[in-house]
Amino acid sequence: VKIAGGIIQETRTADEMIQFARKNQTNIFKQHKQAFKEIASNLENDEYAVFTMVANEYSINESPGPWHVAVAITNKRFFVSGETISGRMFTRYDTDCWMLNEIKSIDLENRDIIIENAKDKLKLKGKNLDKFVSKLKNMLRE
Repeated sequence: VKIAGGIIQETRTADEMIQFARKNQTNIFKQHKQAFKEIASNLENDEYAVFTMVANEYSINESPGPWHVAVAITNKRFFVSGETISGRMFTRYDTDCWMLNEIKSIDLENRDIIIENAKDKLKLKGKNLDKFVSKLKNMLRE
């Protein structure tokens, strides 16, 4: 994976992913750290994150989804993870991922980031996400 005009930073742990996300965002909570831990636990031995960020919530194909969302692009896959309710009082973390070559488009729609592949439409919601659209597009080129 190439980063246009920059050096690839390889991150593998939740703390490293949060540190990378903090370069562009300040609204990172303890729930985001747990979501990044979920992503880190799903990495393969030769896989590492090259870009991370957070969002408020995400949905796939318009189904309501998790909140306190962690996003990571690795050298192989695109991950999203976030907090959901399990039962009446318990929370758990859902993680979804797609191979990078499966992603067909990334666009901005009403301040939300829309990422599509052949079967899914992922919508990331949050404040000031519009500044990440071009970064995400650059990360997924090549």
